Amino acid sequence: MCARRSPAAPARRSRSRRRHSIRSRADARDRACWRTSCSPNTGCTCRSPDRARPMGMRAWLNVSTLAYWVGAAAATLMPLVEAIKAHVLIAERIHADDTTVPVLAKGKTRTGRVWTYVRDNRPFAGHAPPAALFFYSPDRSGTHPEAHLATCAGPMQADAYAG
Repeated sequence: MCARRSPAAPARRSRSRRRHSIRSRADARDRACWRTSCSPNTGCTCRSPDRARPMGMRAWLNVSTLAYWVGAAAATLMPLVEAIKAHVLIAERIHADDTTVPVLAKGKTRTGRVWTYVRDNRPFAGHAPPAALFFYSPDRSGTHPEAHLATCAGPMQADAYAG
């Protein structure tokens, strides 16, 4: 008997399809799900299944499930973020700079800022491990670094921006 006509063949095919797609409980109720991808350059994005298939993406996630996972990961890592922040801000000297980042807004792209504060005392014979701290702000106002560095007492090396 041919494998295609065997009654077990459709079950085998559906099992193999299930093995390649991970579905959430929410997705079982709502079949209109989107493929998602996370990368350091693009963040978490949603892609339609037909666009994602050529990219080799196999996992199916509901957008709300991905948002919950990202929020839960951020909450779990918050003690580590606070420890790094305390380590950077007690440094003898801090190096600071801001970098522009494109931010999606309704109908257009805006420019946001990522403020970077680095502790690295190796050139000055320091023994503390280097670390970097990143904060986001929607503009380049000087109030943002003032708030970030409110507990810092040492000198800060930065560019000559007057804001």
